[in-house]
Amino acid sequence: MRVMKLKITHPFEETGQTMPDFYRRIDNNILEGKPTIIIIDGKTQSGKSTLARKICIRYDPNYRRFFTIKNFIDFLNEIKGKCKLTYDDTGKLIFAEIPEEYKHIWILFDEVELEAPVENMWKNRNKVLTSITSGFGFLKQNLILTLPDLTGISKRIYKNITFRISTRSYLNSFKTITRKAFIKIPIYDDNKNKYFWVTVEDHAIPFIAEDNIYNAEKTHNFFFQQLPNWDKDINKTFENEELKIDFGAIKRQT
Repeated sequence: MRVMKLKITHPFEETGQTMPDFYRRIDNNILEGKPTIIIIDGKTQSGKSTLARKICIRYDPNYRRFFTIKNFIDFLNEIKGKCKLTYDDTGKLIFAEIPEEYKHIWILFDEVELEAPVENMWKNRNKVLTSITSGFGFLKQNLILTLPDLTGISKRIYKNITFRISTRSYLNSFKTITRKAFIKIPIYDDNKNKYFWVTVEDHAIPFIAEDNIYNAEKTHNFFFQQLPNWDKDINKTFENEELKIDFGAIKRQT
């Protein structure tokens, strides 16, 4: 009797060419009428933005992307300006209409960390992010956030996210870069009063062509939006330190 050897293969080894399961998770989430909210975290150049853009393009080729909270709020104010409110004869609000072009769209909020070099900025950001993720449902919009890790993100956001993707990159045996994505869902433990992230899937991040417009926007954000703010904050810190030194010298003289 001949014994056949079965080849053991990784269930996700071909996901660079085939549709990975997390797309089905998104599809099911949309069918349930829920907004899709995804957090993608990982080290720089590990494939966060690449994967985020691929997901957005798949569902919405005309997706919107933002690099700052201010741009995001400007966009929400744009929607507000197009919102039509109807009142009855007594002045009671009875109907609100939002243009269809603002519904069911995909939004990429990229490089969240660049805008938050200090803790106080995270506090302000979390107020906005919590409001967005908690009140996103009626717009049926879909949001992806990219950041290096979850440090600073309020845990109140966790309960509203569809899933989290952690990216990793490494050199394979051919000395070429391989990027992997690990899909995680938040599980809340009532006994320990905290969230645990459970990995439910992983796959290879497929190649995506360079986007010159995206790269230009990213460059503009770094040098012309974030850098002036950092420069201002750092100079302000130096000025405060110099004032402390001068004040100390005055005290010693007196």
